[in-house]
Amino acid sequence: MNAFPMAKSTIVRTILLGFLFTILPAFILCIVSEVWTIHALQRETEATYSTKITITSEAFSDNLNALQATASTLLLEHDVIAIAAQPTERIDLYALHNFANLLKLQFSSAFMGADVIVAFPQQGMAVSSKLGVDRLEKYPLLEDFSTLPAIQASWQLRPSYRQPERRCLSMLMGYVRPEQSFPVVILEIDCDELTRQMDNLFIPDVLMQSAFFRDVQGEFFTLDQSGLLSEEVLSALEEETKSGIGSGAYYENTGNARLKVTPVYLPDMGCVIGVAFSEQEIFQPILNITALLILVVVLGIAASIIYLFLVYRKIYSPIQLLTDSMRKVANGDLTVCVQVKGTNEFNFLAEQFNLMTRRLNKLVDETYLLEIRLRNAQIHFLRSHINPHFLSNSLFYIYNMIKSQELDSAADMTVYLGRYYRLGAQLDSLRLPLSQEIENIELYLKIHQVRLSGRFSFSCQIQKGLEDFEIPTLSLQTIVENAVQHAFRKLNSPARVDVLASREDGEVVLEVRDNGSGIPHEELASILERLKRPENMDELHGIQNVYFRVMTMYGEETSFEIKPVLPHGTSVVIRVRASKSHGKE
Repeated sequence: MNAFPMAKSTIVRTILLGFLFTILPAFILCIVSEVWTIHALQRETEATYSTKITITSEAFSDNLNALQATASTLLLEHDVIAIAAQPTERIDLYALHNFANLLKLQFSSAFMGADVIVAFPQQGMAVSSKLGVDRLEKYPLLEDFSTLPAIQASWQLRPSYRQPERRCLSMLMGYVRPEQSFPVVILEIDCDELTRQMDNLFIPDVLMQSAFFRDVQGEFFTLDQSGLLSEEVLSALEEETKSGIGSGAYYENTGNARLKVTPVYLPDMGCVIGVAFSEQEIFQPILNITALLILVVVLGIAASIIYLFLVYRKIYSPIQLLTDSMRKVANGDLTVCVQVKGTNEFNFLAEQFNLMTRRLNKLVDETYLLEIRLRNAQIHFLRSHINPHFLSNSLFYIYNMIKSQELDSAADMTVYLGRYYRLGAQLDSLRLPLSQEIENIELYLKIHQVRLSGRFSFSCQIQKGLEDFEIPTLSLQTIVENAVQHAFRKLNSPARVDVLASREDGEVVLEVRDNGSGIPHEELASILERLKRPENMDELHGIQNVYFRVMTMYGEETSFEIKPVLPHGTSVVIRVRASKSHGKE
């Protein structure tokens, strides 16, 4: 006897093998911890740069906004308006020099060393907070105002209006047109001052880092002693900053150095200030750990793939094969045969499954044949039960009518009886269209109408479209005959039978209604009980036979009701779902 019987189990062996290739929980916890540490270091480094650049950019933006707001008030100054109103031939130089002193006093000691210039085009003069009063011709870019754009109220990197060879960050405020008469205000910040502002972005002890400033026109000013910001990087930065400012992106410069760029948008200015640093220098220790973790993950994935392949071969594939075969059996295919290689538990299950399908197939064949015999015996019994009894009664009534000299009635009844039995002789199938069933019923009721001579009436109504609806053969005929034979025994008034077929709420409703004496409540309950629980399945009569055949054809969801009709009478109603109907509708 084997000391380890579980070792023979394919499932157990597969699980144990998979466990050997699975990373132990402690090792998984270690990897998760390392990954979390790496991400935390990355987030902290990026947060340091982001915080520093945000603080610096906000201070830079506040200074620019304050400078712009203060300078914009100059256009409304009384002295500026008075000077601009002076005629060209009588310029008040004293007023100009007084205004220059005020301008120097207001702007020389603050606002990042900006040079504030107020130009008077009509007088041909300009006043600078740094250079004092000069003629406008000393500012080459202001000699012809027709060359200037109509609006320049934005910070841009462009040549200085006084020294075009020198680049600066400037803004022009005021209405500009070719024949300018009103003064304009020009703000210029030297690139050296811009360099001092951007130098605050750098983190100490980091060698590979650069800073940049981009104006609204896409022009760049860079502080790039490390040579990180190549033309390719600046082009990519221009596209990104045009489309929107994100949390940062990675780029590769001409030396294939991987850069991390963190830009910040300056509100209300359309400008961008940012910093770029070498990922290799900052994140090299982290990158080494990341590479090791990637290797571990790759090995773990490879082990998992091998494990899953083994699970598929040993467990999933046989189970799926058995499941698919069971679905086929559930759909009625009993010829399925499962073949599983090996001598494991799945092979045993496959053999038992095949044995089950063979036995089930044999049982279905036997049951089907038995059911067919039962249905044919019941139909033949019903027809042999109805036809001789009705024929003998009908011939007896014809005899009496002939003997009583009621020759016309006897002739009509003979014609109806002949047509009735001619149609009945053709009923060899288990079901027939509703129109043919109604034709038989009409002939049957006409025979009784002739026999009762004015004391009996009937109607047969079929909703259009239900003529080809198929029902069990002679089912409504049996209900009608039952009504004629039993419903009018105690009735003194004229008798009537109505046969109706209609659609209601997705159902086909078949109803036979009479105005007879009705069925007592206790007897009705007994009839309904016998319908559902016949004492002998081989001896079904009348309503029992109809109920059994209707349920056999349409299923247990079909409704079969027997209920009283006010003021007196009985109604038998059969409701069949339209989806379960046979034939055309």
